Amino acid sequence: MHKLRLHLRRQLSVLDGFWMLLLTFILMNGLVGSGIVPVERLAGFLPGGATGINCLLVQQLLQVLIMVGLVFGFLHLRGVTARRIGLRPFAQRRWIVLSIFCGVVTFFVMLLLTTWMTQLFPQWAKPQTVTELIMQARTGWEWLAAILIVSVLAPFSEELLFRGYIYHSLRQYRGVTFSIVITSLLFGCMHYDLFRLLPLTLVGCCLNLVSVRSGSLWGSILMHGTWNFMMTLVMMAL
Repeated sequence: MHKLRLHLRRQLSVLDGFWMLLLTFILMNGLVGSGIVPVERLAGFLPGGATGINCLLVQQLLQVLIMVGLVFGFLHLRGVTARRIGLRPFAQRRWIVLSIFCGVVTFFVMLLLTTWMTQLFPQWAKPQTVTELIMQARTGWEWLAAILIVSVLAPFSEELLFRGYIYHSLRQYRGVTFSIVITSLLFGCMHYDLFRLLPLTLVGCCLNLVSVRSGSLWGSILMHGTWNFMMTLVMMAL
């Protein structure tokens, strides 16, 4: 009986991912909305003061702390290490270059796809709030903050939760294809953007494939970060 309880404890639960998404939403809205975390005051300590970019950086840092804290908290609760969800070094170093290359290719494919969708459905093609804020960046610090947000903080926390915990918890009970599709659909829905739901879901599938093929979560983190970095460079050029 003791061995059975130990075995069950070391199994990732699909419900854990649901709780992490729900708790992230509740905590972010509760802490920021109630003023417990004074976003503007904290942003005021950054170069340039409480600008839109600085406020976004503070909120993103808070979200990363919550998401990463929840993932490692549930891993501890289940009695497993981060290696269980793919947070391990690359078995083959060539995947460092391949992951970056996949991120560049994804950027161009997404650019073509969203351009085509914008031409078909111009009334739905509204820029995301994050994009609007980043395009307001003017100083070197604001661009550095934007790169930190979209190329480091967001990719690490999102990949840790989706391609890490949620995918591997589903994979315990279902096949690779099913687990990838459900994980990617959740990833697309989390962005709260119906217009970009399909493209983001497709990108989620590609991120998952890179993570699976490389044998490391760092593959999808590098790919995600590269894709976002390329988008930031385009916004800087506009």
